Amino acid sequence: MTCLVYLLFQTISIYVTIYIYDLTYPQVLSISKNRLEDAVSVGRACEELLSLKSLDLSQNSFKTLPEGSFVNLKTLQMLNLGSNSIQTVNPRSFTHLPALRKVDLSGNELRNFPKMFFDSSPLLEELR
Repeated sequence: MTCLVYLLFQTISIYVTIYIYDLTYPQVLSISKNRLEDAVSVGRACEELLSLKSLDLSQNSFKTLPEGSFVNLKTLQMLNLGSNSIQTVNPRSFTHLPALRKVDLSGNELRNFPKMFFDSSPLLEELR
């Protein structure tokens, strides 16, 4: 079985990300520097990536992270959402992420972000 370890997309549209589930077990997925706006669609597409450990969504156009944005990514260890325009985050945006260790939310416009949002991520070591 072929294992794709690293995949990088730049300057794509949300329509391409919907089809990423056809790939064979990538561990690192970078779709930074795009104009992605719908975090729920991106998160749901990534649910099919059963070996995904690192997801880089930095420098996109997310303004809000609604309920269900990133759920059931059981192997995800690193999530980079830095340098978007995120202002609001629903408390249920991040659920069932048991392996999550690092989250980068730096460079956004967040006003209040309680650490309790990651209660379902017991291994979380770093939150920026």
